[in-house]
Amino acid sequence: LKQLIIETNNDKRNGQKAPIFLSGFSLGANVVLKLLGELGDTAMELNIWGCAVTGAPFSCFKSNEYMLKSSFSQAVYIKAIVKSIRDKAITQVELNPGSSIDINKLRSVTTQAEYENVYTAPIYGFKDYVDYYAKTECDRFIDSISVPTLVVNSIDDPFFPPDSIPNGNVHRPLNIARTQHGGHLGFMFHRIKARSKHMENASWMPTELARFISHAHDKTAN
Repeated sequence: LKQLIIETNNDKRNGQKAPIFLSGFSLGANVVLKLLGELGDTAMELNIWGCAVTGAPFSCFKSNEYMLKSSFSQAVYIKAIVKSIRDKAITQVELNPGSSIDINKLRSVTTQAEYENVYTAPIYGFKDYVDYYAKTECDRFIDSISVPTLVVNSIDDPFFPPDSIPNGNVHRPLNIARTQHGGHLGFMFHRIKARSKHMENASWMPTELARFISHAHDKTAN
């Protein structure tokens, strides 16, 4: 992602660099927040003016434990999620006969942690799922974020325990908003009425994220 931002900055239009705003959903939100934390005060040097994300898993450890404790999550979410990502991974391994991934172990995984151990960790150079989570979850990076950032998470998200959502750091431009309802990205489909007859009805979440990006743009530009 950082390399993509650098390449974007190199693509000058009319001799000027357009400001960059980042967004992401779920694991994508984690990637964006972690990067901003790693960049710290150098984010503006890369022309990053702000960020707006939703459904951020601040702690993968807490999320994994939370879902395993719920029989409903195990029956409905974990089973479906693991099957989906496992099947995609099996397809990738089959397309690459020289892969070092043990396809028999991959076929037998039933939990997220097993999947990370068998596929994600070896693919990306981590020891196991513990090493992977410890080094990639955004929770320990967010205190270093330096550009205006909005995170919108739902308290009733079935993937994340409510206590895993941290408070915004008053010393950094990080605003963490919590909605009472919305599930995991479900509020992306909550419709809001158009503000005028010339506009179509829209989804609340993209509208809210765009509103914050507009605010961040105007604040930074002025």
